[in-house]
Amino acid sequence: MLYRSIPSRSKRVSMESNTGNPLVVEFDGERHELLWPPAVPLAVFLKSRGIKVPYACGEGFCGGCIARLTGGNVTMAINEILDDDDLANDLILGCQAVLDGDEPISVRYD
Repeated sequence: MLYRSIPSRSKRVSMESNTGNPLVVEFDGERHELLWPPAVPLAVFLKSRGIKVPYACGEGFCGGCIARLTGGNVTMAINEILDDDDLANDLILGCQAVLDGDEPISVRYD
């Protein structure tokens, strides 16, 4: 299930953690398997791991970081670009997507 927005989180979470949800990312012909810590936006986390996914404004306004959620649940803090049809087709903004729950996550960048 994909939610349009979530309240902001004040708690900082380390991206160096060895804990988190299993994450599979398909991008540029490669498959990456990682542990994604909670409260860290997807694109920020992937960039911290050297995976250079599309990313532009980082604010949820431009759509440069659109990806497809193929498994699991995320929420987005801000979404000013995706409409209801996009959300129904499991599109997410990587710069705004954070974990929602404790199940494995799968994402594909087309």
